[in-house]
Amino acid sequence: MLDAGDEQSVIDTLWTAAELYAEVPAQDRRSWQNNATTPTRFDSRRTYGRYTYGRRSILLLDGKTHGVYVNDVSRNGIGFFSPVQLFPGHKYWLVLPGPKKAQVDIRRCRRVGESSYRCGAAFVDSEFTPPEGLG
Repeated sequence: MLDAGDEQSVIDTLWTAAELYAEVPAQDRRSWQNNATTPTRFDSRRTYGRYTYGRRSILLLDGKTHGVYVNDVSRNGIGFFSPVQLFPGHKYWLVLPGPKKAQVDIRRCRRVGESSYRCGAAFVDSEFTPPEGLG
């Protein structure tokens, strides 16, 4: 098993090789600092609560890698910022910290700025197990 430093180095290595990188709006960056690893809403009717995550990950798209930022995560789905538009109903692969590769089904994706699309996706055929200390 990899120790924490090795796990992060996998993402770092893929990140430096990425073709494009997502931009994150300032208000979202601030929320990562203020709400680290806390549920996004306590009164949610969701089956599983979402947790603020604020970490770098990699999107695998057409044989290329793109740097994305994960905004929030739950056992069933994930919210992230992508540098390119993704389309609902399409499936893509994400390399998440751990390192863990997960296939996701895009549910929504809207532009929020230059090189910044806020995407929501469901995990395909599995649930995400967050790293230690994240709920």
